[in-house]
Amino acid sequence: MNIGERMGEGKTAVVFEWGRHEVIKVFHDRNAAADVARSAMILKSTAVPPQAPTWVHHRPYRDAFLRTYLQAYMKDCMLTNEEIDRWIIPSLTVRMEELIGHEQREILDLLREHLREVG
Repeated sequence: MNIGERMGEGKTAVVFEWGRHEVIKVFHDRNAAADVARSAMILKSTAVPPQAPTWVHHRPYRDAFLRTYLQAYMKDCMLTNEEIDRWIIPSLTVRMEELIGHEQREILDLLREHLREVG
């Protein structure tokens, strides 16, 4: 799967074509490394909003999108893995506040894992 053409950009997100009949909105805060770290963390998690497009509920499609997204974003913004990795812990910390129950537990486990890696 490939990300299609960029369809538009607003104050908080960029919209891309995805397949024939769907689009994906990628949110940003104007810091490319922070944006891609947060988006990657959300796509890797098991938490999927009920209103998300059908394909998002299927892990193989999310994994394919994530690989393509990371390659395109890193190339477009000239980012390195190290720059993105610096934003993983802050992104996980913010995400903890957005979730409840087992979804929050999953983020807490990821946060602990990343803290062990840097500590």
